[in-house]
Amino acid sequence: MIFDSLFQKVFSISHSGKKNGVISFTKALSWRIIGTLDTMLVSYWITGRVKYALSIGSVELFTKIILYYFHERIWESLVAYFNIKSNQGNLYAPSQDAESKT
Repeated sequence: MIFDSLFQKVFSISHSGKKNGVISFTKALSWRIIGTLDTMLVSYWITGRVKYALSIGSVELFTKIILYYFHERIWESLVAYFNIKSNQGNLYAPSQDAESKT
């Protein structure tokens, strides 16, 4: 019971069926695995050597995670700087304020 409450707070679990932190994390992880496998396959196709493909894929895995982190931080800074309001995480959806004025 205690861990369930903590887990819900950490991952912002929503029982209403909306996308939540666990799903987002799982999707990000699965996408990173797919991307790394793709890099390894392309590297093997170009070099013809499994050792090189694994090395390139391993390095790429960590560099992409680091790059993504900084990309997110910069993106959040830009959103804050330009005072862009989000509608439940969707920056491109009209805000409720805009809908009420029409």
